[in-house]
Amino acid sequence: SPRYCYVDIEGKLKLGIYMKTALEFGKDCGDYIKFKESMKEAKEGQALLVRRTPKMLQKMGFSNLPMYYTVTHLKEALNAEGKHPISEILLMKLPELLSKPIAVWRTSNAEQKERYLLLFLEKNIDGDPLVAVVQPFGTAHVEGKQVPSNFIVSFYARTPIYEDLKTAAAENRFLWYDFAALERLLGSMGYHCPREIDRKLSGKILEKISNPKANAIEIDEKRTLPPVKNTTQKTAAQVGAVKRGAKKI
Repeated sequence: SPRYCYVDIEGKLKLGIYMKTALEFGKDCGDYIKFKESMKEAKEGQALLVRRTPKMLQKMGFSNLPMYYTVTHLKEALNAEGKHPISEILLMKLPELLSKPIAVWRTSNAEQKERYLLLFLEKNIDGDPLVAVVQPFGTAHVEGKQVPSNFIVSFYARTPIYEDLKTAAAENRFLWYDFAALERLLGSMGYHCPREIDRKLSGKILEKISNPKANAIEIDEKRTLPPVKNTTQKTAAQVGAVKRGAKKI
């Protein structure tokens, strides 16, 4: 395949990219531009399309659904006096960051609804790492309709990330992680990677999320199977008696 070059988000020239990768990168860039434009035109009550679900997340069990983020969450994130403020420049990077988390693990909210936390190498101005919380197989309210989505519940800078990683490893909640990237992130914050995280498992899919709708369909299919007839099984002695009593023609 012929090779191409491209310019990354920081304006640096990259060489040696192949055609298939270039096309995928072009589609991703389209998502980034659309999200940036939709941020400017955002209206209260809308859901913003961030991007298509990245292939990396699909390998972990996420369905190939659009990823949405509400305008309410957008305004909360941009509020400098809010609980988890984030800059507009970092927020515009969200579509790109979703394609390259350095760790993904299971978490849950107050209602015990299972969600997934994506950790990124990117940090805010205070040196805190960025994370996104995603609700898989969720829905987004788009133009008066409920649209299936891997819904982005929040995107913010998280402070106690070392303890989060340590707990996720101890409780076997990781779907995937990049050990070298974790070392790089934690090292920049003055930490070593928790010993609970096994270097040998780096880069491997440790767990896949399951689609509850697919599971429900499978259960329904089993329920609709025709009942098995309860035929009486004859013993060997009964079979022999039938043969001895058979008439010869």
